[in-house]
Amino acid sequence: MKTILCTLMTMSLLLGAPVFVKAQESSLTVDVKQGKPVKIRYTSKRHKGDSKTVLIKDKQTGKRALIALPLVNNKEGLYEGTFVIVFDEKEEDAPKGVTNITLDVYPIRATSTKMAPSTDIRKANLILLQSNQQEKERIAYELAESKRREELEKKALAMSEQERKNRQLKAQNAAAAAMTFYQNKDYKQATTKFKEAIEMDPSNNKYYFQYGVSLFQEEEYQKSLVALSMAEDGDYSRVDKNYFIGMNYYRMNEPESALKYFIEVRDENDEMLSATAAYYAGMLQYNSSRFSEAKDSFGYVLDRSKDPSMDNTAESYIEKIDAIEEFNAKFKDKWAYDLYGGVMYDSNVLNIAAANAPTDLAGLRFMYGASLERRLIYDYFKEFSIVGSISDIYSTSTSLEAKEDLQNADPLVFGLKAPFKWKTSLFDKSYSLTLTPGLESIMMNVDGEGARENTNNSTYLTVSNTFFHSEKWVANYDLDIRNDISNIDATEADDQTALKTSIGTTQIFIGDLKTGKTYIADLFLINNAAKGDNQRYNRINLGLTYAQNFYWQTQGAARIDFGTADYPDSSAGRKDSNYGLTFSASKPLTKQWNTSVSLGWSDNTSNVDAYKYDKITISNMYTYSGAF
Repeated sequence: MKTILCTLMTMSLLLGAPVFVKAQESSLTVDVKQGKPVKIRYTSKRHKGDSKTVLIKDKQTGKRALIALPLVNNKEGLYEGTFVIVFDEKEEDAPKGVTNITLDVYPIRATSTKMAPSTDIRKANLILLQSNQQEKERIAYELAESKRREELEKKALAMSEQERKNRQLKAQNAAAAAMTFYQNKDYKQATTKFKEAIEMDPSNNKYYFQYGVSLFQEEEYQKSLVALSMAEDGDYSRVDKNYFIGMNYYRMNEPESALKYFIEVRDENDEMLSATAAYYAGMLQYNSSRFSEAKDSFGYVLDRSKDPSMDNTAESYIEKIDAIEEFNAKFKDKWAYDLYGGVMYDSNVLNIAAANAPTDLAGLRFMYGASLERRLIYDYFKEFSIVGSISDIYSTSTSLEAKEDLQNADPLVFGLKAPFKWKTSLFDKSYSLTLTPGLESIMMNVDGEGARENTNNSTYLTVSNTFFHSEKWVANYDLDIRNDISNIDATEADDQTALKTSIGTTQIFIGDLKTGKTYIADLFLINNAAKGDNQRYNRINLGLTYAQNFYWQTQGAARIDFGTADYPDSSAGRKDSNYGLTFSASKPLTKQWNTSVSLGWSDNTSNVDAYKYDKITISNMYTYSGAF
């Protein structure tokens, strides 16, 4: 089950399409390189100043982004800068004096394998380069405010001592009223009153701190930063101040500046704010592909936070990082292999050579096999490999004695397949398409004489469509076409040579990322167009699975199955119904070793006595996986 969840998380992270930006004006050129910021070049004949603010709109959504382009060539009026464009959530008109440029946004398939895996294409990217214009505006405002404070302090010094005391008292009253407004979440009135307190007592740094916090709540991030910077020393917490400075930078899409302050707050081990600061630090580190640092920050959240929601999110990001790191590690390996072995107790062994007719014999079935994969293409957007496999079963009685009737039902299976996976977006959803052509050959000792001989050869094509509707809902839609050629001597009516078509869906719902609670429903329709009338059937299979993580890294699952089959051309008018119940658990022993146990029961009712059976199976398997 852990493998399923990790695969889902990895794919949900890595699917999606990059953004290609195409200009609609000849004066603007945009150069897109996969995995890098967008270069924007703008030429203006009537240019003024050393930067030009440009409003970029997405024609499809109407959302906007303001970009400050620095002047790089005064003679040509050339402005140029490199950005990752972030479209705001609001549709607004361009401010006065701002150049309005409308862009088209097209999703395209990336071709580079070096694109940062943490790039979340379905959400807004953080700005990678700080806007020069934004910094200049902040500095200009800070100079103006500093000058204004200096003038207020000079006026206060010119007053009598009694007048200063009176104004300080008025400032205290205004600040008290502001705190009441703030606690009632009336931040606009709180901001006005704190500003009034500053006017009355400009030397009180605490008022600047409180004014800055109120401005933050009013989303006046530039002004909030300036007010907080002017609160040099006072009756307030330095941790609180650094936290709000970090939050201002975070909201202004200046990740490096925000990260600096969040780390400072985290390292203070403050009971109230350090865990939250670590959470935001982890998000910023994650978005800049600093996964090891992000993992440490999210780990701090798990250790210190008292917020269950924040804990769950932090843990889910740690799991995502693990999945990304595991995926990245595979780039280095061209070969992968699996070895497995185990034993199963089977109370009623079925013989696949006889169309799964029961032998009415109980036995121990020793199972073992291996697979080897050669990865020819393996990146974030496509995968192609060739996989060879072999599996075998050796059965004995429950007392470990060789029994011919059991061993005649043991298949030796050779397989070769070439899966190709393509990951992109479709219908605004992350999507993957997997095409898997393959060959399979089965060896069995049907006649009970000598060695096993070739009984069946198959070619097949599996088409799997996977849609990531949300973080907790994944849907698979599968088509499997299989051509089986049977080499078993049989009557014309029992010839198992067939063209088998299977179509179905698997719906996966993750109820809780922390506990791994997962609900899986699958429905498949199967048509087996066999040459023999007795082997031709239509079947419906329905399965429901519940899975969850337990203690000691153990993943458990419970599954119920129901199937019904109709053999319309059978001489006996055969109809089958099958019920099954399975409990299973798996646990990683090391990074390479994994073990699993299962307990299963199934019952097949049929109007043909030869196919009636019920059985119990108990198994224990071990798997070793490696790559080089």
